[in-house]
Amino acid sequence: MNAAEHAKPGNMREMVTAHILPRKGFVASVLLSYLAWRRVGRAGKRSIAIFFTVLCSGPWFSSAVASPEWRVLGNTLWASGDNRLTLEMPSVAHPYLRVTSTDTGDAQWISASIPFAWQKTHIKAIYLCYQTPEPGASINQIRLTDYVLPTPATVRHDSYVLLSSPTGECYFSNVGDYVPSGAVNLSLRLVFENPGSEIRLGALAILVDE
Repeated sequence: MNAAEHAKPGNMREMVTAHILPRKGFVASVLLSYLAWRRVGRAGKRSIAIFFTVLCSGPWFSSAVASPEWRVLGNTLWASGDNRLTLEMPSVAHPYLRVTSTDTGDAQWISASIPFAWQKTHIKAIYLCYQTPEPGASINQIRLTDYVLPTPATVRHDSYVLLSSPTGECYFSNVGDYVPSGAVNLSLRLVFENPGSEIRLGALAILVDE
């Protein structure tokens, strides 16, 4: 399943920790400076104070102390240009997005536009919650593409999966460290073996670092 796996609390903690740990060097430098502060005289303390004033005013400071965060997007961003698919939006009767098809086959796609801060955002992972209440329906591919002009789009993340759960579950797809170079679409390839079967989509979240 490439660099993706079913989401478990431990896996998510390890993922976030893995992105925070590289900042240990910054924390260590702060601690060493504090120890130096305690040992030097007034002139030395003034020099250290000037150093930290310059450090904290620079753009690198926010990137050094920031931590990756989950951006929760919900399930109302999904759309499709495939006229075989019907997307029934969430309502008070059901919080999920319901996707059905009038045809069978595995080349049926839906997409959602992912908002981000231009030239600042690193996309780390995707967290997708879904349910397939009936046999014969599944999610078989998770893809990230970016584009500027209408064509072409460049594939940045492509994960082949087999997601099917009658009770519902969430899937964690590790993207790595992807910095978008244009607008970003998240796409899902859906498989319907039986016309009328459905796929339900719940929460969607993106792990980003800015």
